[in-house]
Amino acid sequence: MAGRPKRTSEDLARAATELNNAVKRQVGFSTSMLALASIPFRDPGDVPYFIRSNDQFSLTVQPGIVRSNGVPQSVGYPFGTIPRLLLTWMCTEAVSTGTPDLQLGDNLSDFMRKIGLLKEGSRASGGAKGSITRLQSQMERLFRARFSIEVEGETHRQMGAGIDIAAGFELFWARGAQAAEGQRSLLPARVILSPSFFNEVTRNPVPVDIAALRALSGSALRLDLYVALTYYMSVIREEFLLSWPDLWLQLGSTASDNSARRAQLKTDVKRQLPAVLEVYPQAKVEVCKDGLRLFPSPPHVPLEPRLRELAAGPIHLPAMPDLLSR
Repeated sequence: MAGRPKRTSEDLARAATELNNAVKRQVGFSTSMLALASIPFRDPGDVPYFIRSNDQFSLTVQPGIVRSNGVPQSVGYPFGTIPRLLLTWMCTEAVSTGTPDLQLGDNLSDFMRKIGLLKEGSRASGGAKGSITRLQSQMERLFRARFSIEVEGETHRQMGAGIDIAAGFELFWARGAQAAEGQRSLLPARVILSPSFFNEVTRNPVPVDIAALRALSGSALRLDLYVALTYYMSVIREEFLLSWPDLWLQLGSTASDNSARRAQLKTDVKRQLPAVLEVYPQAKVEVCKDGLRLFPSPPHVPLEPRLRELAAGPIHLPAMPDLLSR
């Protein structure tokens, strides 16, 4: 079975060296919304909602519902590395093409291989735990999920918006003889980004390095830390503390909240951060008893003038007029 390739410390060091010596960056895009609050690392299970927050900003995810034999049932939450890589691909395509109508198929397969979901030259595999099955499940979970954001401001004012990822999608999966003969596992298909998500992506893009994502793709937490640091370093102008409680609210993976889970996240962040800093050595980050202390540093991907202007907004709030515009 060909699953996601495992990365050793030697693989990471080699990838980091190639990345840092590269003359030209492979530029992709995320968005400030996803830099400020994460989707689950692991499956939250049968819970009604999953919420993460960053100061005044909060992101709520609810699983999509489908009818099976006439009975409504949840398709589950998007979680792990696959939806994060999918979101990066969609953000990159939206910014690059300027259209919310994204064509999947061969382009998606190539991208997933490029960022590390499949080994170079390998084929996607079927079966209950194969890469095709995992990709299909996570695509449906992501495209059907309900996303909403809320911004807490003055006591007399409330702001919120639905910001679902997909307004619609159409997927065709190879079956039977087609898949057995090695034909494309995801036949030509499309996803149409919702107007609110397309506006957020194209007006508040966060440039990322595709090679960095490839190097870090073995861990959802590494990916989240990298995107968050890339975003913060593009907007902070002075020393900034990401406290451990704040990191739990932003990155904590489970719906339940207790001291043991918070302590585990703290341990996980300390363990995964060195890998992130190996591919992003320009980031000046200090681990302290109170959290992560960030010092103004160059963004990992140099910002073009238009993107630099977009990144100059407030650190904790994606632009609500962008989210609310249709």
